[in-house]
Amino acid sequence: MTKAEMMIKLFDYWAMRLMKRTYPMVKDTRYTGHLILVEDCKNSPIIKYNPNYLKHWNEAMLLSGIFHEIGHLKNNLPYDTKEEMVHSEYMAEKYSIVKIRKYYPQHLDEIIAWTKKVMARPKWRKMFPIHYMAFSKIKLFK
Repeated sequence: MTKAEMMIKLFDYWAMRLMKRTYPMVKDTRYTGHLILVEDCKNSPIIKYNPNYLKHWNEAMLLSGIFHEIGHLKNNLPYDTKEEMVHSEYMAEKYSIVKIRKYYPQHLDEIIAWTKKVMARPKWRKMFPIHYMAFSKIKLFK
């Protein structure tokens, strides 16, 4: 099973368990990330994923990304201004941490260490300034 197949299976499982529904998944290698929540022309949520990025992620990182995106779906916060984006990313990551702590506590330390590591990289901070600002507000990542 590829990492993309594993992610789809896990995402469907957790979306059904936590949201009582599944979401369409679309492979998109143009996107420079693992998963992203977008809306189609009818404003319905779609999950896009890039298998080229997912193949480097282990189970802990896949789960963290899945719960993060489900956090966006669950919170359904506006994403128009910089402040709204930071708040939305903060809430999604907090949701992810709560779910990892509850269902996969054995992965929490690894996720914290990985997040601190990427946050320390100037290139990552430049590529993802909204995420950096949001994650910087989380005590576990300081």
